[in-house]
Amino acid sequence: MKKGTVKELLSSSCFKNWKSMLIEGETIDAEDLDLIMDMASLERKIMINVDSMPINFSHRKALHFLEMDYHEAHWIRVEDLMTIRNSFSVSLISNYFTCDHLNQLIRFWFKCDYCMFRHLTIHMTDSFLVTSIFKSLIYLSTSRLGLQQFFILSHRYELVEFPISVISWTGTNFKMSTVPIEGEYKQEAKILKILMRKKQLEEELESGSEFENTRLNYELQISKQQLENQGVLLKLLQPDFLLLTLYKDTVFFLIRHFNRSLIPLTPPLITRLWLLCCRAKTFNGT
Repeated sequence: MKKGTVKELLSSSCFKNWKSMLIEGETIDAEDLDLIMDMASLERKIMINVDSMPINFSHRKALHFLEMDYHEAHWIRVEDLMTIRNSFSVSLISNYFTCDHLNQLIRFWFKCDYCMFRHLTIHMTDSFLVTSIFKSLIYLSTSRLGLQQFFILSHRYELVEFPISVISWTGTNFKMSTVPIEGEYKQEAKILKILMRKKQLEEELESGSEFENTRLNYELQISKQQLENQGVLLKLLQPDFLLLTLYKDTVFFLIRHFNRSLIPLTPPLITRLWLLCCRAKTFNGT
């Protein structure tokens, strides 16, 4: 691409209000790329599919488009992802992201009081390490017909329009979507709210006075009762594992609390848990 070509096109009245742009080729000039990024807005979509990007390229508005598809994304840092706001979709192919970076991003999203994005796809070379990705987070893991999904409820769920993150790992792609609280995953959100409150009460119990602990224990029992009312049965599998069985949908929930390990949800384990669920139903007369 010759220097000035992009500048000439963008200066033309025909391209003044462009909505979508596709850039393909071996490389692109840094000056031309700066001009394009300067025009970023939530009314524009961009796809860049070049073999190599300018060395040390960086731009504060690179992730400020409505939709972004960057094939060569080694230049994007996790700090750049944290600048996304109200975008619809982001797709990054070649990059340097690790599971620890994903954890940083999710924890940032968890505290946000605004919508960052609706859909995020990051091609990964790392394995899907649950303990790294969800470190210091309370999350819900479900398995339906072999599809495993992970759910996190935003700390600011009362303010955010799409406060539930639905995370999955498809092939080598990390996928994170955000959805409204009133919808397909309404029940998962309800359970996560109770678990977040339960965790808060447990932390307060560690530092509360004897008088306060009486009240906190009472509220903690209410939280446990609420879980039972949701058709959730808490079973201690091992000291660090909690299994929640949702009778209504016969879905198994594995809850990981802060810095605890998650038991792998393998087909043999699902079969064993299903049998436990059936026995529990019979025992409770359901």
